[in-house]
Amino acid sequence: MNFEKSEIFLTKVNNIYSKIPKREKTFMEISRYPYYENVCSNILAFYLNPKEEHKLGSLLINSLLKVVKNRGQEIYKNIDLSHFDIYREYITQKRNRIDIVMQNEEIVIGIENKIYSSVYNDLDDYAKTLNNINNDSIKLLLSINQNYKNTKKNGFINITYSEFFKQLKEDLKVHKQVENKWYIYLIDFINSIEKFEVKKSMELEINNWINTHKEEIKKFEEILNIAKKNINKKLKEYAEVFEYKIGKNNIIKYWYDKNNINATAFILFNQGYNLDVNLNTENWKIGIFIWKKTSQFKIKEILKSNNVKYIEENGHLWLYEFKYDMQLEVIINKSIEIYNIIKLDIYN
Repeated sequence: MNFEKSEIFLTKVNNIYSKIPKREKTFMEISRYPYYENVCSNILAFYLNPKEEHKLGSLLINSLLKVVKNRGQEIYKNIDLSHFDIYREYITQKRNRIDIVMQNEEIVIGIENKIYSSVYNDLDDYAKTLNNINNDSIKLLLSINQNYKNTKKNGFINITYSEFFKQLKEDLKVHKQVENKWYIYLIDFINSIEKFEVKKSMELEINNWINTHKEEIKKFEEILNIAKKNINKKLKEYAEVFEYKIGKNNIIKYWYDKNNINATAFILFNQGYNLDVNLNTENWKIGIFIWKKTSQFKIKEILKSNNVKYIEENGHLWLYEFKYDMQLEVIINKSIEIYNIIKLDIYN
């Protein structure tokens, strides 16, 4: 096996991985509704309404119209943006629905919002409906990507979230209101959409990279499978000798980490804890996993009375750590030592 080529491949993996931006989670992501078009449209409708309680007035409408002007759309000067009637799912002449319609005495703005889906909508129907309200209506397709070629024939302007948010963030600089929760939620919404934009832009690049390196990926997966088999084999050898030495059969169970090269042989105690022997490509770890809180104090007292030190981590009390190539006899003897300490009924 040519490990030198594998190292070159890993360098390539690191290069593509380094391009993926690391950003903290947003509140919308935690809610698991970050990119639902209806949810995003509800949020937009709230912030586009100058009379809502977000205290930003007509700032978002103003930012949006600046982008529209930059695209060459003529807009009458001195339009009053302080009052709008905002409609969600506005019914069209053909009983379709426009995501957001904003209307006052001077201007009508229709917004079709696209996050995931393609433009399958009857834009001709949308345009006729909006023009029927105001012949100079502004018709917008707000989307993640700007790749909708058929919008112009219906008078729609395709504006990307990136364009809109770039202008909005510039305008927000003079309206920074960190004490205003609605301002904070708006920033979170912007970050959520921008994060999704990055993911979408990386999608094609990652797919192309995978298609280019299919053979290398296949070989690397074979190497990982060999490592997993070696770990499973070592744990089975450990279990056979351990059970032979203590004179009990079939008391060891196994847990395999599907996402990592990592496996655990464990003995389950009815009092609410396991004796765990974990093995990965770096080391062995011997510890106690406590799954009943009522056992925690007693186990710690037993370890203390036997002068056994531990490191507490995510429910585990890790007692010993050895290199991967440590003699199996050492691992077995240490785990038998701990087994004998904790095998008694801890409530006696």
